[in-house]
Parts: sequence; structure tokens; C-alpha cells
Amino acid sequence: MASSAATPLAAPPRRTLLGLSVLLLCALALGPVLGLVAFSMAGNSGAAGLQLGSDGPRQLLNTVALVLVV
Repeated sequence: MASSAATPLAAPPRRTLLGLSVLLLCALALGPVLGLVAFSMAGNSGAAGLQLGSDGPRQLLNTVALVLVV
């Protein structure tokens, strides 16, 4: 006969797996955003990167918002 102490132990691994999945999805979503920000900063410092015009910061924010929505 199984002890009642074994039943609560089944929930934490599922919760842990869900938490790790959420963290992985957040990391995958933030990766392109951080890459885009770093790429645009490299363009502003004179290195080869994204060249922002007078409307550049607004376009960058729109792109970041679009990536966050998706």
C-alpha cells in the first residue's frame, strides 16, 4: 500500500517543469529584443550596425513592442 506522503511529491516536479518552460519562453522572447537593442547601440557608436535616422528611436520602440506582443 502506498503511503500518503508520496502523493504531495508528484506536484512539485510538474510545477517545476512549468516554471522552467515559462522561463525558457521568456528568454526566447527577450533574446531578439536584447540583440536588436545591442545592434542599434553599436550603430550609434560608429561601428557597423543599425543606422537610426531622425525617426529611429520611435521605430526601435515599435519593433521592441511588436516582438513583445508576439
